[in-house]
Amino acid sequence: MGEAINYILVGVLGYIVMFGLKDREDPTVTINFPKDNYEFRSNRPLSVSANDNKGVKSVVYIIDDSVYHEENASSPISDVWNPCDLSPGKHTLKVEVSDFAKHTVTSEEITFIISPNLKTDCAGTCDGKARIDDCGVCSEGESYHEYNSDLDCTDTCFGGAYIDDCGVCSGGKTGILPNADKDCEDVCFGTAYLDDCDVCSEGNTKHIGNSDIDCSGECFGGAIIDDCGICSGGKTDILPNADKDCEDVCFGTAYLDDCDVCSEGNTGHIPNEDMDCNGDCFGRAKIDNCDICAGGKTGIKPNKDIDCAGDCFGEAIVNECNYCIGGSTGFEDSNGLKGDFSGSYGQDCNQICNGKAIIDDCQMCTKGNTGYKYNQSLDCNNDCDSNSPLWDGNLGGTAYLDDCNVCSEGNSNHIADSDKDCNGDCFGKAIIDPCGGCTGGNSGVELNQSPVKHKGNEYTCGDLMFVLEMYRLKYPNDECSSKGIIGNDDKLSTCIDKYLSVGETRWNANNRLIQYTLSDENIEGIYPTNAHYASKLYYLDISKNQFWGPFPDSFCGIHERGTLRISGNRFCPPYPECLNNSPILLIDIDDMKQVSRCEP
Repeated sequence: MGEAINYILVGVLGYIVMFGLKDREDPTVTINFPKDNYEFRSNRPLSVSANDNKGVKSVVYIIDDSVYHEENASSPISDVWNPCDLSPGKHTLKVEVSDFAKHTVTSEEITFIISPNLKTDCAGTCDGKARIDDCGVCSEGESYHEYNSDLDCTDTCFGGAYIDDCGVCSGGKTGILPNADKDCEDVCFGTAYLDDCDVCSEGNTKHIGNSDIDCSGECFGGAIIDDCGICSGGKTDILPNADKDCEDVCFGTAYLDDCDVCSEGNTGHIPNEDMDCNGDCFGRAKIDNCDICAGGKTGIKPNKDIDCAGDCFGEAIVNECNYCIGGSTGFEDSNGLKGDFSGSYGQDCNQICNGKAIIDDCQMCTKGNTGYKYNQSLDCNNDCDSNSPLWDGNLGGTAYLDDCNVCSEGNSNHIADSDKDCNGDCFGKAIIDPCGGCTGGNSGVELNQSPVKHKGNEYTCGDLMFVLEMYRLKYPNDECSSKGIIGNDDKLSTCIDKYLSVGETRWNANNRLIQYTLSDENIEGIYPTNAHYASKLYYLDISKNQFWGPFPDSFCGIHERGTLRISGNRFCPPYPECLNNSPILLIDIDDMKQVSRCEP
C-alpha cells in the first residue's frame, strides 16, 4: 500500500526577518492525526499543525524514539509512509519543531497501533487489491498491470499471435502470416494485383493493368505514336515526327533553303528570295540610283556616286562652308566660295564655317566645336577662373562644391565641409557633448551620453552632467562647480568623487544613474534645464528644498513605473500635460498645488 502521506503544515509562513527585532517566542506544534491509541487497518495520512511568529524552519517526526523523517518547512512537505513497514502492535509518535532563532519544542507523545490484519498484496501495497492472473503475473490494484493482458488471441500466455488489420488471428503459432489477406493496394480481401510491369493495378487502384507498356512493348518506355502514326522515340531508334517536312506536314515536300527559310511544298515561299543583291541572307544591300549594289555588307554607301548636284558620277563638290560648287552647278572657285576664308565669311569665333561657337560671360569662345561649355570658366560662386581673360588673379574663380555639395572657399564665404557633423554626416544631427564625445545623429551614441571612464568604471556624460548640476546648486562657489570640468580628464579625476558624494545615488549594472535623492538640503535656485541628461532615472527625490521657477519638462522623462518626489518647492503652475497621462507610478506634488508665489 505505497500511498503517499502528505504532511500538512498550517500557518507556516516564509522566513521574514524584521530589521532591529529579536525572536523571543517559541514555536507551537500539534498532532492532528492520528489520535492517541488509533489502530491502523489501512494506509492513512499523517497531519500536523505548526506555527511561529517569525516562521518555522524544520519539522522532525520521531517514531519509537527514533527520527523517522525531517522536513525543511520552506518547501512543500511530503513523504511516503507504509504502515506495513512497522511491526504489528503499539508504537509511539512525537513531533519536534524548530524556528530560525533555534527555539525548539516537542509535541505531546501519542500511541498508535498497527493491526495484525494489515497485510501486503503481491504488489507490496498494504491492504492492497493486486492478485496473480492466469499467466502468473501480479495484476490490478497498484501493480499497474491489466489482468490476463499477457494472453494472445489463441489464449496462449505470452504467445505472439494477434488480430491483424483484416481481423484475422495470425502470427505466433497460428501458421498464418499477418495481413496475408491484403492485396497489393493494402486492402483486406481486395482484387488488386501486380501487372506485367510490376505495378499494382485494378481493384481500388484506379490503374489499368499493363497501361505502362509503350507502343514498342517496353515497360515504362518512351516510345509513342507520333503525329504521322509512327511508333517512335524510346528504344525504336526513330525520331518522333521525323516524317514531317519543315511546314509540319506529314510526308510533305517543303524544305529549308540557303537562308534557312521553309520553302516550296505548301509554304508559298520561293527558295532564296530572302537574299539581297550581295548574296547575303536578309541583307540590306540594294541597287542604288546609279545602278550600283550598295549598302548592307558591300562596304559601299548607297548613291555615293551622286555628287552634291544630284548627278551620278558628277564632279560637283561641297566647299569649306558647305556650298556645292563645280560640276553642273555653274559655281566655280572664281565665285569666292572656295579656299581659305581666314575668319571672314561664314565663320564663328572658332573659325568654323557656319559654326555655333559663341563668346560667354568670361570672354571665352565656347560651344560649337570648341570643346568648351558656355560659362565653363565660372566657378560655383559665378566668378571667372584662371582660364578666363577676366580672372582677377586673386580670389576669383577658386570656389568649388565640397563633400556636402555646397559651394565653398573662393569668394563664397563658406568654409568647405563645414556642414558636416562630428560623425562626418552632411547636415547630420550628431553633436559634441560636454564630455567631448560625438553623440546623437548617426553616431550610434545616445545624445549627450558619451562614455567617461574613471577608476575602472565607465559612466555616461549625461549622468555626470546631472550630478555636476546638483553639486553646483549645493556648492555654487566650489572649484569643482565649473561645467568645463566634465571635458577635462585631469580636473574631472579630482572632482568626480565630490559629485558622486552629493545626494544618495544608485547605479544599475551598466553604471547608469537610476535613483537620486537630494531631499531637505535647503537648496535654493532654478532647477537645471539639462537635468534630462540623466535619461535612465526612475526615482528622483528633491523634496523639501527651495527650488523655484517654471515647472521643468525634464520631470516627464522619469521612467515608467518610477517615483517623482518634488513637494516642498515653489515650481510655478501650470504643470505639464505629460504628468496628467504619465506612466510614472508615484508623483508627489500634492502640496505644491497650493503654491501662489513661485519666485525667489
